[in-house]
Amino acid sequence: MNRATLLALTAAVAFSCPAFAQEDGPNVAASGLAPSGTAVRAAHLAGELAALGRQRGDALLLVTAAGLAKSVAARTVERDGEVEPIEGLETVADEAATEPDGWEAMLAEAEKLAPGDETIEGLAEDVRAANTKGKTDGPAYNIATLPAGKRGVFRNVPFEGSRYAEVYVEGTGRSNLDLFIKDGKGHIVCSDTDPSDINYCGWTPKWTGPFTIIVENRGKAANKYKLMTN
Repeated sequence: MNRATLLALTAAVAFSCPAFAQEDGPNVAASGLAPSGTAVRAAHLAGELAALGRQRGDALLLVTAAGLAKSVAARTVERDGEVEPIEGLETVADEAATEPDGWEAMLAEAEKLAPGDETIEGLAEDVRAANTKGKTDGPAYNIATLPAGKRGVFRNVPFEGSRYAEVYVEGTGRSNLDLFIKDGKGHIVCSDTDPSDINYCGWTPKWTGPFTIIVENRGKAANKYKLMTN
């Protein structure tokens, strides 16, 4: 076998097995710009605006949040999740009866904060009258309840390689929720552990594969939350 033939065979072997080299280490790209204006980001921003509006008693923020939330065309899905205890945390026998607020509830809160305010009433009616078109390929979400001191674990959630992946969690404000994303080998590729129940994670997988979404309730009350993925 001459040198030229040997080099050609070596190159052919190398290029025929890219996955083995590609799938070393955590399944997350080292860098890359996050896309702006996605539906999941809009849902996240709506949740944050609504929380800020409640905190400040600001009806305008709540109306703005409602309009943004209504613009997100998302589909419901069934996800098989497991509930596990968090070591060292107390479990409280308490069930959350209400679901995360939709845009209608946000408008109702805004009008309650500013009764008789013609500007708020007019903006609220504009939001109600706005037409939205549903998308079958839009973000997907499910609703789940998580007792205090427990974690919800959703395994084998697929995300596409080289395409920005997004996960959004929105609770009812009853307790702190934390969000963790692990790849197929158990590496944490993203997390959001701020002291609220509104969490967002975005990352770019290096290759297409399964991920595990973990939502932890570290508060003292059960929380019913929305889990959205792109």
